[in-house]
Amino acid sequence: MLVVNGKLSTVCLIFGRSNKNKFLVLGCNLIAVRYTLINMCNSYTNIIGSLVGVFVGWLLSRIGRVRYFFSNCSIKYFENDNAGSYIINELNENSDYGKFFFNLDISNTSLNKRLLREIYCSIEVDKKIILKDIYDLDTYREVAKQEQYDQMKILSIASQDIIKIKLFVNLSKDDLAKIIDANAKIYFRFRKLWGLKRKKRKYISSLLKGKLK
Repeated sequence: MLVVNGKLSTVCLIFGRSNKNKFLVLGCNLIAVRYTLINMCNSYTNIIGSLVGVFVGWLLSRIGRVRYFFSNCSIKYFENDNAGSYIINELNENSDYGKFFFNLDISNTSLNKRLLREIYCSIEVDKKIILKDIYDLDTYREVAKQEQYDQMKILSIASQDIIKIKLFVNLSKDDLAKIIDANAKIYFRFRKLWGLKRKKRKYISSLLKGKLK
């Protein structure tokens, strides 16, 4: 005999022991089964509802994406004029250093904040990768008569937000020697903190013998 807590179980036991009105005993048992099934259904409904809520939350967090737009790319090469200063010139064997400038617009259409880390600019020449730090052009300041800029290492993009940044990369004399007669590609590299493929790279521009294509 199925028994439920409370007065109902007592009634079932009394009629069962006295062998009176078996139909009433059967009815009590059916009621007990009914309430048991209802409780089980309610429990499973709560569990399923919780799982569905978790899945919907996970799905909503992944709706939308982060998009990257690169523009206003330019490159300048500097050469010592033997008078203590540098002049802008075409890339040649006497070039001492260079600067690659570009604008980055990032839009985040997802419902969550997105974070980029380990941000670099890579120049790929003949299957070799040259990693360069990226600096924020708007953070310019002069310290001891020298230009200083903040390096961009981490970038946080709020939900439904757009960020516009002016950036540049310093190119050393060794870097220039590698691209002067080569075909190079420039990428924006970073590690994202969401999704499956964490390490990413985005194409910015190409260089043909030091000139932007």
